[in-house]
Amino acid sequence: MSVAIKSSRLFNYEDPYYEGFVFSLIIGWLPFKLMAYIAPFLFVLWFILRSRSGSTLIRTVLIVLIFLFFLFFYSVLYSFSSEKFIIQNAFLSFLTYGSFLIFLVLPNKVGNPKSISKYFRLIKLVILVESFLGIVQVVLFTLTAGVNFDLSTGDVVQGSLNPLSFLNPGGNFNNQIYTCNLIMLLIFYVPYAISNKRNLWVCFIGVVAILLASVWHLLIAIVLAMAIIFFFFKRTYIVYSKKFVLAGLFSLCIFSLTIIIQPKNFSLISHYYSKIQNFESPKAIVAHSSLTQLPKEYPFVFIVGLGPGQYESRAGLIGTGKYFGDFSNPTKLPVLVARSSKAFDQYIYPKWYEVATNPDQYGNSTMSRPFFSMLSIIIEFGFLFFVLLIVLVGIEIFGLRKIGLSSSNLLGRFYSFSCAIVIVFLAIISLFENYLEVAHAIFVGLLLLKYFLGYTKNNIQHQTNTNG
Repeated sequence: MSVAIKSSRLFNYEDPYYEGFVFSLIIGWLPFKLMAYIAPFLFVLWFILRSRSGSTLIRTVLIVLIFLFFLFFYSVLYSFSSEKFIIQNAFLSFLTYGSFLIFLVLPNKVGNPKSISKYFRLIKLVILVESFLGIVQVVLFTLTAGVNFDLSTGDVVQGSLNPLSFLNPGGNFNNQIYTCNLIMLLIFYVPYAISNKRNLWVCFIGVVAILLASVWHLLIAIVLAMAIIFFFFKRTYIVYSKKFVLAGLFSLCIFSLTIIIQPKNFSLISHYYSKIQNFESPKAIVAHSSLTQLPKEYPFVFIVGLGPGQYESRAGLIGTGKYFGDFSNPTKLPVLVARSSKAFDQYIYPKWYEVATNPDQYGNSTMSRPFFSMLSIIIEFGFLFFVLLIVLVGIEIFGLRKIGLSSSNLLGRFYSFSCAIVIVFLAIISLFENYLEVAHAIFVGLLLLKYFLGYTKNNIQHQTNTNG
């Protein structure tokens, strides 16, 4: 009886969470980028209202107060220098990092095994629809433009983010957003598909769409994440599962086929690696100067950082007024006053200008843009915060590995593996772009990550209670 009562209390947030996931999923696949930024806040508001969770409301208020305290702290810190803390950019940072709010304010009481089937049905539908759209887009483009599947052809794979992309693909971020979303949906769908062979064909279609999208840095990131977690989980039953090994071999075959049909794209990997290794890439140059030269001018940068939105984060870029639209003729945002810090103007702007105004040389490539999330976090929030973040991530990975070793539930073991892969995947892509601030690309995946983290841990808890 006590176990039943505890179980009912444990999962009383299921419906609000699922409803919020549904409208967040819809927003995540709409072509409105600005709308995607408010999706995390709409989710939290909906969850509070529907679940009547006082603890979530209190945590949300507390997070806002802590944020305001840090604004005051940085304002005082900057008052001792000749510069001013740009409060506008700090508020933009709170908005752009909003995707992670769910981990700070929502209770860890979701993940009911009885509720996951509806997630699978919805994820399956989205994978099929978006994969079909992406494949049709690239096929139509190759037929009408008379090109093959190599080089920038994959840029047209944008799904519902731009249904008519085959007519005007543009140089926007839709292709990366599409690929990132689809990768994370597949990571959480594959364990279910492995346990239900009738749905493996869904995964195949999704993988084909991702490979045709040709976002090679994301492909490399997911392959690396899988390899790292596979090695780290090598003592667990998961890696010895016949179904899992077959799925891995199948993915490897498909990946190899992609190299064959996209040889020029694949060859660019060594090109960009050489540029970064020799500090010829704007990204590498900025990273080097930010970590070696900038601290000499701003000694406090490694301790408390320059402050949110004060450097090369997405918020800092938006604050310049040059981020949206064409660099030379940017789209003006209401209320926003274009401002940037002295550090940004000195270390970031020259290289950003060089890349943005030389498309023939840099091709608007993610690998050339002089900004990425990991550097943003180190410089804006400080080295101590970054180390703390690494420690917390490490603790989570070790916890998931423990679940993989001890859980008697095979699906729970698979999802401990999937969650670990997503965490490492997010860490790796933070080396390429400011992905951690793009709600459009990661928020849906983070919602699934939180849900299945709860699923794996709640299964262990239920198993312990039952055995006890």
